[in-house]
Amino acid sequence: MRLHAKMGVCVVLAAAAVSFFASAVFCAENMTRVDVTKTASHVNLFDIPVYVAPASGVCFSRTETGCADAAKRISLEASQLRVPYDLITEDFSDDSLKKNGIEVKLRSEFVLNGSRATLIKAFQRSGKKTLGKWILLIDRGGAGTWMINGLYDSRDQRNGQSVLDMLRSLWWDGEGPDALSAAAPVSIRTDGTPFRLACLQQNAIVYTKDGKLPTESADGAMLVVSQEHCTPLLQKEMSVFAKERMKLIERDKDIEIVSERDVCVDGLRGIELVAYTGGDASRIVYQMALFDRESCSIIVGMAHAGAIENLETFRMLAESYAQKPAYEKE
Repeated sequence: MRLHAKMGVCVVLAAAAVSFFASAVFCAENMTRVDVTKTASHVNLFDIPVYVAPASGVCFSRTETGCADAAKRISLEASQLRVPYDLITEDFSDDSLKKNGIEVKLRSEFVLNGSRATLIKAFQRSGKKTLGKWILLIDRGGAGTWMINGLYDSRDQRNGQSVLDMLRSLWWDGEGPDALSAAAPVSIRTDGTPFRLACLQQNAIVYTKDGKLPTESADGAMLVVSQEHCTPLLQKEMSVFAKERMKLIERDKDIEIVSERDVCVDGLRGIELVAYTGGDASRIVYQMALFDRESCSIIVGMAHAGAIENLETFRMLAESYAQKPAYEKE
């Protein structure tokens, strides 16, 4: 009874944690990626470190929350919200905004400069006028969410397009591998491998061979590190947990586990599993689950080709896993 009860709780938690990996895979396969290059026109008009290229003919003055052009009745507002991106996007659902008198006209999700983003076009009544809004939410990982709003008169479609173009021009510094690695709560040594840190998502760190998400590498290789809460487990319970966890990675394909071994990395005991998917030996799934007292770190590697080569690299990356001290994370 003890084993079944504990495993039941952990499998439920694992099902929740796998959504982080699924989110990264979905992002890689389905979301449009937008990478902005900074130009001489880019200026910082906000309290957050974001640069924007003002549209032609727009003359901004600084305001308490951002900037505005009084003549064109255009304004941009920016703020940093200490709330996880996934929670913010739930709060900004169509139904939630409707309850606050905001009518959503359009919504899109994409990857902006390596970060998940949601763009919302909405209208809101303000007295006798209708205010047009472009709302941009940007995932900043452990730092929370950036929210940048563009406001204009809904009747002026030209200004509405100008606001949209300015939001599409946003650029920020510090997104290179060193800056991303510094912000990550754990360390993975990628030296000597083709992998680079591509993206920090809420509770997940994504590595790809080209440092891009979606990745453009031919084999689609990706390594995702996520963490979840879990009750303490005995060694044999860890094995059961790890196998149940692996089944959730690609639910629509048969998973054939071909090897299992006990591991100890960074002082943490764990289980390493290697599997093929869909009966194809070239499509590899690698998983290392490392257990602390009340948490579990899941390292998952997937590739559509090059099983032997990628397995060796996935194992090297996973064995370099190290937790950062609390002061370093901050």
